[in-house]
Amino acid sequence: NAAGHLHEHTLLLSPLARINAIPALKIEHNNVQASHSASVTRVDDDHLFYCGARGIDEQTATKLIVDGFLGALYRETSLAAELEPLIANKIAALA
Repeated sequence: NAAGHLHEHTLLLSPLARINAIPALKIEHNNVQASHSASVTRVDDDHLFYCGARGIDEQTATKLIVDGFLGALYRETSLAAELEPLIANKIAALA
């Protein structure tokens, strides 16, 4: 009598990036309700426009969008101090 849902969300940070999203569940018991989903997105022009309309430059807006997507994930890990500069360098390379 268990229920679960697997979400896979991906943010592509380069026009050359590709992803093969395959959310998979391995269920070894009966009486289980399970589902899965996958989404793939890029830093959207509409989001950049929204930020720009509020006086936020494109590089800062991109950083905010990526940080909003990834921040909660990596900040709560033991690798946060190592990941922060790597992500900052990737964001800087986007501009």
